[in-house]
Amino acid sequence: MQNVSSQQHFILNGFAELGDLRPVLFVPFLLMFIVALLANSLLVYVVVSQRSLHQPMSILIAGMACVDLCLPVFFVPNMLLSFLFDWKGISLIGCLVQMHFIHFFGAFQSTFLVWMALDRYFAICTPLHYQELMALQRFLKFIVPLVVRNMLLISLFVSLAGKLSFCRNVMNHCFCEHMALVELACGSTAINNLVGLLTVFLIPVFDFLFIAASYILIISTMLRSSSTSVKALHTCITHAMVITVSLAVALIALLSYRIKNELPAAVRVFFSTMYLLFPSCFNPIIYGVRTTEIRQHMLTTLTHWKRLADPEALDQDGLSVLRSGKSSAKALHTCFTHIIVMVISLTFVLTAFLSYRMNSLPNAGRLFVSIMYMFLPSCINPIIYGVRTTEIRQSILKVLFTYW
Repeated sequence: MQNVSSQQHFILNGFAELGDLRPVLFVPFLLMFIVALLANSLLVYVVVSQRSLHQPMSILIAGMACVDLCLPVFFVPNMLLSFLFDWKGISLIGCLVQMHFIHFFGAFQSTFLVWMALDRYFAICTPLHYQELMALQRFLKFIVPLVVRNMLLISLFVSLAGKLSFCRNVMNHCFCEHMALVELACGSTAINNLVGLLTVFLIPVFDFLFIAASYILIISTMLRSSSTSVKALHTCITHAMVITVSLAVALIALLSYRIKNELPAAVRVFFSTMYLLFPSCFNPIIYGVRTTEIRQHMLTTLTHWKRLADPEALDQDGLSVLRSGKSSAKALHTCFTHIIVMVISLTFVLTAFLSYRMNSLPNAGRLFVSIMYMFLPSCINPIIYGVRTTEIRQSILKVLFTYW
């Protein structure tokens, strides 16, 4: 039966539930794509062009920016064409190639966080040996195993997916996601499900546990040494926020195909897309703008480019931010914080309100989104606005040191 006819051409039909409103998605995804390209390109350029930034942590941040720059290129343009012109077709070979690159670069989003956690661990817990441990020859023993792990696991499940026979060719997704393709196969897909689940736990979950363990050691060292505590807490909170949000969205996206649930296809597609695209947009802000040296060089570069383009044409508000030294850094820092909070909040708000008008979510899904829309800011705002404010952060640390 499997040899009768195996589909070689597929239709990517993600967000089909939106009907005539589907082209509206072109605008937000185009804006996110532009932000990802521009922000990551600027970050890579600044780190590469400034010799003072050729330090281990800055190089790792630039490496993550390269990943975040490449990843959207493999699926967002196809999505935009699909939204605008209804171009949905893709061949099996094209689908497998796209799948390989999406998952390969996606795996390195959490892998770079592991390497950055190691950098912070060496800098805070073993400061006297930091330069020695972070030397390329020594650090390769942490790089090579994770690169090999990512390559082997991603290549394995993509090759297994390519050997399947497919009875259907309409994929309810905007790009070739592994389980979205496997669902179209004829016969048993138990091996594909097992390898896919193994990959989930050996890459993002393992990376999260490793980072969590390293931060526990960092915080315990930090609480015994007040000299590095502020900077360490600042970095740890940033990493913890990013990896927690990324892992939560990734697990929802990946496990929703493997565990029976009532999530509609549109919600699966949304989480699968945001799991890849959200870090590409906000990692440059979180890691670039929040790092003092990188932020200062970014401001200098932007100011220089503006003056070269048209020194008289700058808007007065933007000009005051770009030319005001320390105040410019603080202003940019605050602006990006507000942008992050507003985008996350707006996403939950729109999902909560539109789900009742488009009948796209089950009752449990609507309830969950509505609760998170109200509850998430209460949990995250103290971290974003409290810990990220220097005076408040220092007071928090004094209280912790006093009563710990």
